[in-house]
Amino acid sequence: MSEKFARVDGSPLFAKNDAEFRTVSEHPDYVNAYRYSPVLEVAKYKVEWYCEITSDSGTYRAHARVRIDETTVLGEFAHEPEAIGEKEFIPCPGWDVYDCTVAGQHHFDLDLCIENDVAEAVMRRRRILLTKIGEVV
Repeated sequence: MSEKFARVDGSPLFAKNDAEFRTVSEHPDYVNAYRYSPVLEVAKYKVEWYCEITSDSGTYRAHARVRIDETTVLGEFAHEPEAIGEKEFIPCPGWDVYDCTVAGQHHFDLDLCIENDVAEAVMRRRRILLTKIGEVV
């Protein structure tokens, strides 16, 4: 299920998708597991994200990252199957501050890949939340 909520009178921008996304794309070749593309005004935003990742292998790591406009990486995560257990999902929460200096549409991506393409990486419960917190100085 995918839901997108538009901003109403300064309230946060929010998008989510609970469905599982799977890939065999080998690290470091990430594939886009989720994209949120709101239209932003010039401002400072708090970007919050959440997802859960796992590997169907007891050997190979799943990798996830958060990117803006296909260039700026805000966070990176790895599922450690040896430490956590095969097929156990780990939470990947985080936040950062983004200075939007150009008004218009911007892309916020949750990307995924696997350490070796003989295994499969899985991402679920994807969320992105943007809150305007001030002006760009």
